Amino acid sequence: FKLYFSTKSGVEDISSEELNITVYPLPACDNVYIESPEFTGVSSILIELYNSSGSKVSTFTETDGDAQIDVPLSGLPKGVYFARLVFNNMMTTVKILK
Repeated sequence: FKLYFSTKSGVEDISSEELNITVYPLPACDNVYIESPEFTGVSSILIELYNSSGSKVSTFTETDGDAQIDVPLSGLPKGVYFARLVFNNMMTTVKILK
């Protein structure tokens, strides 16, 4: 009896450069905007926000299909954050400075 495991999740990791992603303003205050033409028409984008220690500090889903995502940062201390974006079986991570 043999048991095999696969670590493939069906989600392809794509660089933010390949997706033409822009993050602004940097450093951010209460909101940061993540923009890409790849977001246009997408029915659901999962956004997970992590601090520099790797702890998840926020999760939300964007469903409006716009090219721009408004990420709220109010209530978070100044620092470095990473936003993981998952959509259309793709995943990418962008750096955010607050």
